[in-house]
Amino acid sequence: HEFFFRPIADGSAEYGRVFQRADDQTQREQQERFESFYQMESRFQAGRYNGTGLCLLGLDRIDSLDSATLDELNEAWFANALDDLRDVPLIVFSHMPLCAERLHSLRYYAEGRRPYYQPGPVVAELLKARRHPTLWISGHLHIAPTHPLHLPYQTEAGVWQLHCPDGWGYGRADNELWHPQHHDHFFARTLILRNDGVDILTTDVATLDRVSEHHFDY
Repeated sequence: HEFFFRPIADGSAEYGRVFQRADDQTQREQQERFESFYQMESRFQAGRYNGTGLCLLGLDRIDSLDSATLDELNEAWFANALDDLRDVPLIVFSHMPLCAERLHSLRYYAEGRRPYYQPGPVVAELLKARRHPTLWISGHLHIAPTHPLHLPYQTEAGVWQLHCPDGWGYGRADNELWHPQHHDHFFARTLILRNDGVDILTTDVATLDRVSEHHFDY
């Protein structure tokens, strides 16, 4: 999500200390720079792998309340992807989580913030109409394994939301924290695709201990 902030020169007095929202044009330029650097055709991709639908969902901007939004073209692209993959289980990889009522209770920097993707009416209806399991894998919130939101939960659309723990020692350990706290643990969340489902494993990288595991059967 670094594209959201005004660029700060490395080594300057503001680097790592000043985080100010960039204007929309700067956000778009930084997204295009990201695609060019990594030689990505698009931040929006979808396909099938061994009977499972996979979708990489980018975003176009973050509004004043921290919600992720898609422009009309990419919202239509996502709707078409959902329609094409309606007959298989689907895993969506998105930096931002999907909107859910329980996220309104999350302490996120300030009251009233909405740190999630709010789909338009067409996408919302397509998600709700899906008959195969849908998993939404996201980061952004820096949810530590001790946080109540670490456990998978279903949104009002029936989508299973999984928040990835932070991987660099900067997370929310509980719902009392407005700001992520630094800690000495590093976690990784791994997806293992099976022919009949998917396993979600969370590992403490330093000790290689299994922190949690969840299994979804198709």
